[in-house]
Formats: sequence, C-alpha cells, structure tokens
Amino acid sequence: MWLFQSIGRRKGIARGYANTYFSTKKLTVDIAREHVRLKSAATDDERKGLLADITRMESLRASNWKSIDSWWEENKLPKETLPTVLPDAKQIARDALSRNKRINTLKINMSRALKELKTMTGKKAEARNLRIDAWNKELNELEKIQ
Repeated sequence: MWLFQSIGRRKGIARGYANTYFSTKKLTVDIAREHVRLKSAATDDERKGLLADITRMESLRASNWKSIDSWWEENKLPKETLPTVLPDAKQIARDALSRNKRINTLKINMSRALKELKTMTGKKAEARNLRIDAWNKELNELEKIQ
C-alpha cells in the first residue's frame, strides 16, 4: 500500500489501483469460500452454478492483476527513491550482545594471562606477551565500535 500512496501523491491516480488491489485480496477469500461450498455441494446443478461463479471471479481477479501490473510498469519508482531496508532490530541486538560477550571474554583472558605471566620466563613469556597484545588490540577495536 505504501507504494500506491507514495506514487499517488505524485500522480494523483493510485487510489483506484489500491482499491483494485484490496478488492482482489477480498476476491481471493471469496473464491476460497466458493471452493468450500463447491466441495460440499449435493447436486451437479449446484456444482455447475458454483463453478460458473468461481470461473467468473478468477477471471476478474486475473484482469485486476493484469491492470495492476500494467500500472506498475508505467509508474515504477526509481531505485534511489525506494525505501532502504533497515537492519533487523533483533540482529542488531544479537551483534551487540555477542560483541559484549567477546569484550568480557577478552578482559578475563587478559587478566588470567597477566597473572600467569608473572611465573613465566623465556619464550613462553614472549609468546604470552604477544597474545596479550593481540587481545588488547582486539579489545580496543571492539570498544571503539560501542
């Protein structure tokens, strides 16, 4: 509907097509209802009448979609005016949560490594210092994002 409204403001013609769209949606429900009645019809004459109604409604629905599609082809908005898709709020929350978990993990790892570093010497101490520096760098990058 937003598309019909936004183009309708520009062109002043979209309301009729929006009504066509909503009547087509209603027609789909009516066709389904007639199919249920057709299934429970007792006689062939009843089925014949219902089938004629269903056929008429389906052709009306097809012509409605054809007119909507032709209107769409004539009135497409340029891509730059279409609304941009915003990131999913749940995904943003998950990213922030995982970032916070990683920050806490890095702090815990650095704290433990600094305690263990006091008892280390030589190559092990150098390797541990390199790891602490890498963790510190990652921590600083993550804290910049927040």
